[in-house]
Amino acid sequence: MIQFECPQCGHTINVPDTAAGKKGKCKHCGEVLRVPPPTSRKAELITSPPPFDFDEPPLPSRRRKTRRPRREQSPVHVEIHHEKPASNSLGIGALVLGVIAMLFSCVPVVNMFVALPLGGIGLILSAIGLVMAITRKGSGIGYPIAAGSINAIAVGVPLAMAAFFGMVAESGVTALEEAGREIERQEAARNRPLTTKTEGASPEPTVSGGEATGSTDTQESSEKPTTDESSPWANASAVYDGEKVKVEITGARIGKVALETFSGDATSRDEFIVFTLQVTNKQEAKKMEFRGWKHGTFSAWGATLSDEHGNEYRAASFSDTVAGQANIESIYPQKSVGDLLPFEVPVDAAKELRLKLPAAAYGEEGVIYLVYSANEVNKIELKPSSGQ
Repeated sequence: MIQFECPQCGHTINVPDTAAGKKGKCKHCGEVLRVPPPTSRKAELITSPPPFDFDEPPLPSRRRKTRRPRREQSPVHVEIHHEKPASNSLGIGALVLGVIAMLFSCVPVVNMFVALPLGGIGLILSAIGLVMAITRKGSGIGYPIAAGSINAIAVGVPLAMAAFFGMVAESGVTALEEAGREIERQEAARNRPLTTKTEGASPEPTVSGGEATGSTDTQESSEKPTTDESSPWANASAVYDGEKVKVEITGARIGKVALETFSGDATSRDEFIVFTLQVTNKQEAKKMEFRGWKHGTFSAWGATLSDEHGNEYRAASFSDTVAGQANIESIYPQKSVGDLLPFEVPVDAAKELRLKLPAAAYGEEGVIYLVYSANEVNKIELKPSSGQ
């Protein structure tokens, strides 16, 4: 500690040793002094102000802030406006339409009436919005681009679905037409006329009153009515001689039909015309299943009878079995079976009796056309008995 007296007023001043040689101001009289060294008690007067007062610890030095020079205000007033990015209202609207159209684009039928119109409108709006965005130097161009893409998909999906279903429908129609043609072909094959004109053939003898009788060729040719040459009946006769089978009418009679009942033999109450047929298997090694030409509930090969006047005659149907009528027979190679077909009695004016026999009865396609002269029909009376 340095202790010295102020040479001006004599006031005793105490300062730390570190203050030796420094300037200070007397607190009593305000005179500026220099602190003497520790070995001296006399201070030196100076005229410059001291950095601190004596009897007080020196204050830490503070850095004086420098003031920036004040900027003079420019006489020109400039206003700066920050422009917001312009929105594309057409692009936004087109985008909304595209989203709605996309929701309905995958729904069949509805997409054609909802998605397709909305997507078309959205494409138009997005195109207009794109042009507007380009004129504004690309501001808001993203909306019309996105809207155009979505609307294009919304329009393309219904069109693609329509094209796909159109192709499927067309293929389905083609398949149905092909199936129809196949059915017609099969039907035509089933109904294909099968005829054989046997030159010089005379009718087989029939039984009348217990005696064998027959008609001459002259009578048949003179009384047979003329037939259209394009008709299958023009080439028909009483015999069909095919590649695998031979069918011929061996006789025809008008009378009551013999029946086989549980109680014994019987006859029908009414008279019918009954044709007797013979079916021959001409094959060498293959037997044939013959179902007969009788009419039944589920029979698709029942025989039909008509005449040259267009009259059609119903086949007789009985609850009992007709004696001599074929049911299901196996015809072995080079063997024959008989069949018996009763029908309504023809009108008196009929000269030509036409018999149609489906070949399906023995497993083939086509229809056999047989013609029998009404003049060759015999009348045979059976013994009366209880029957139908």
